[in-house]
Amino acid sequence: MQSLKTDNVPVQFITTDQLLVDLSGEWASLPWIALDTEFVRRDTYRAIPALIQVFDGSSVWLIDPQSGLDLSPLAEVMQSECVKIVHSAAEDLGVLFQCTGVWVKNLHDTQLAMSLLNLGQSVGYQKMISTILEVNLDKDETQSDWLKRPLTDQQVQYAADDVKYLAKAWFALYEQLAEFDRLDWLNEDCETLVNRSRELYEMPGDLAFYRVKGIGRLNRRALAVVRALAIWREALAAEKNIPKGRIIADRQLVEIGLRKSTSLIEFDQLAVPKGIIRNYGVLMGELVKGAMALDESQLPERFMLLPKDAKSWLEAVYKPVKEVALSLNLDAAVICRKKQLQDMVNHAWRTSEPGDWPEDIIGWRKDLIQAGINDALDTLLN
Repeated sequence: MQSLKTDNVPVQFITTDQLLVDLSGEWASLPWIALDTEFVRRDTYRAIPALIQVFDGSSVWLIDPQSGLDLSPLAEVMQSECVKIVHSAAEDLGVLFQCTGVWVKNLHDTQLAMSLLNLGQSVGYQKMISTILEVNLDKDETQSDWLKRPLTDQQVQYAADDVKYLAKAWFALYEQLAEFDRLDWLNEDCETLVNRSRELYEMPGDLAFYRVKGIGRLNRRALAVVRALAIWREALAAEKNIPKGRIIADRQLVEIGLRKSTSLIEFDQLAVPKGIIRNYGVLMGELVKGAMALDESQLPERFMLLPKDAKSWLEAVYKPVKEVALSLNLDAAVICRKKQLQDMVNHAWRTSEPGDWPEDIIGWRKDLIQAGINDALDTLLN
């Protein structure tokens, strides 16, 4: 493990644009930095950036996005060859994009590294540091008000701890990943994480629709209604910067799809907020009518649940995944979740033809399990 000082590390706020320019140039040329953000997402569609923390191996630097600093120099850092060490980066990536206008390159996520070493899935930062470095960090400031100024001494210490131990833990993980020849796996997974974070941030219409809870029981026409309303809701939430649930809840979207509601009275009966009905009720009705008028060929495909009789097929197809995971001392779910194979198995069971390979099983995972899964399907079909 690389020797890094974690005691008596200087913690400094960046207070001038010129200092940030100078430091950003230095950071971009370093082999690595440890990086974290604090943000608030309670009453808004987008997170509100509250703090950016950088540890460069000698000092912790705190950047306040609410201070009026020009954060554009950080774009050079995010796009540089410098490795950005982050823990559980999914939400941080969107916050950093808001601040810099670019997506992070050369990300190394320590939470993903933990899973690839069978040290746990979705492990929190404090637990990781306790496991690897045997240091117990304070959790008390996790839910504190990060937008209130000035920050308390406890918040500053918490923010500094979030990065100053991170690099040391990363080097320990790096050594193990190299020993097991899994660094390429991590690089793939981190690139995938950035791409998925970008997609979630941009939230294309189809994704907004598929993320609505409770649509599995709807027919194709009802799905078309929910799709139209979900796309409208997402765009309005982004425009007004309010949580989409405050416009209309998922359960209300589903009920409108089931009932094919088009009138203001019907929306009121479903407890859609009165302000939304007043300002957008007519538009919502028109969207429902438009979905009802679509040609059959334009309707979304219905979600086909796996029949009980086909569950033994899913178990048989998942068996090669378990065998590969056991041979690598990994949790099978790290390679592939059973649910990811469900559509393919469902298609094979219903049509006696192999289904399409799942789009989200790619790279090293696909290389490890595709042959075994295909063989298992062939056995079931012949």
